Amino acid sequence: MRIIFVGIHNKPNTKPLDSNTKSGKLIDKIILNLKEHKCLKTNLFDLDSIPENIEHHQKIWIDTNNPQKEDVIILLGSNVHKFFPQVPSKIIKVKHPSAIWSNKEKVNYVKNTTRLITEPEKHF
Repeated sequence: MRIIFVGIHNKPNTKPLDSNTKSGKLIDKIILNLKEHKCLKTNLFDLDSIPENIEHHQKIWIDTNNPQKEDVIILLGSNVHKFFPQVPSKIIKVKHPSAIWSNKEKVNYVKNTTRLITEPEKHF
């Protein structure tokens, strides 16, 4: 089983959910709790903005990441929820980490998102 985190698009000159960004740092904390799983950080659009040809880029994401039935995909934010294509994997929808501001909210976000991933029987 892989756990695939999906943001919307890249910040200029960074990798998807880059560890130097606020969002990447929160995702890294979640990944630390998932040591027994292979985790990937991706963006639905491997571009610096949302493209006009969304379907084409959805297909690129699918071809690049090859989601499987046993994978768990974490969709980060409402734009990803809206644009993400149908795949056979389990899908978990959460707020985008950039929307989390206070330290208390950050701790809760990491804890709650980790729980959604590690206790799927309670959510699916």
